Amino acid sequence: MKRILACIACVLLLFGSLISFPAWLTWVATVWMTVAVIAFANNKPAWPWLLGITAVLVTKRPGFTVELFVLLCVLLGLALIDWRRRTNENQTSRKRDLAIGVCTLVAALLFFEITRWHKTNPSEKHILDDRPIACLGDSLTDFGYPQDLEKLLTVPIADFGVDGIRTDDGIKMIPEILATAPQIVVIELGGHDYNGDKKTRSETKQNLETLIESFKNAYVNVVLVEIPRGIIYDPYDGLERELSAKYDLKLIDDSSIRGLIFNSPILPPGMWLDRSRRYSDDGLHPNKLGNKYFARVVARALADVCGDSVLKSVDAR
Repeated sequence: MKRILACIACVLLLFGSLISFPAWLTWVATVWMTVAVIAFANNKPAWPWLLGITAVLVTKRPGFTVELFVLLCVLLGLALIDWRRRTNENQTSRKRDLAIGVCTLVAALLFFEITRWHKTNPSEKHILDDRPIACLGDSLTDFGYPQDLEKLLTVPIADFGVDGIRTDDGIKMIPEILATAPQIVVIELGGHDYNGDKKTRSETKQNLETLIESFKNAYVNVVLVEIPRGIIYDPYDGLERELSAKYDLKLIDDSSIRGLIFNSPILPPGMWLDRSRRYSDDGLHPNKLGNKYFARVVARALADVCGDSVLKSVDAR
């Protein structure tokens, strides 16, 4: 019976890890590593757990970066060491191996998380002025979150949400957006590049870079929204994370939009909630409550960029 329960727990852990948000990868890795350390301490094989989280990280495709490469090397190296230590009966040696393994895992995980955090948060703060903040996006923007966002901020909003647009459509709107003299542009584009237009990653990357560089060259700051394009893996391999690191931008991670999906009638926990508590009625597009939710998400990101002075009330965070 214990063996059956253990197998069920393993399957649930694997399934939960594969459908987790890329933004949650550090926590996912922590769970797997904790199980591996417990197994190691109890003289049980730890290498299957280390290989398991390695497979999850590779499958999720969050973008192949230095910090991910280091973490994968550590995991594979410790899995090999653990596999070989199984023939070692020396208790002192096992305790030493455990201590070294735990310290190495913790160090690699901290490096992974700290580097990822820095790549999604700008190194310099924007000095707030009275110019508007522009919201450029497709239906997720067009459905109305900018109106709720304006209620939370001390500066006006310029709404450039258009249902169904792609990144190349956004490029055509650059002169119109710059005409409003914005101080920050929130870019939420790229979903229709993949789901509708079937653009390649490089095409979407080039278009997003054109948008970002056009605004930055006009001394307009950019906040980038990460677009989820898959549940188990990201077919664009962490594109927005790559761009946020390259251009030193604030990134609103994918968990924000996924919050709309998981609080809708198509997936739990949303399917178990009363309709009045859901963020989306169709599985993606925000309803009134969803717009308020996403507006708060964007407001918090803007506060990270400009400070709390951008908020009408600190409670808006």
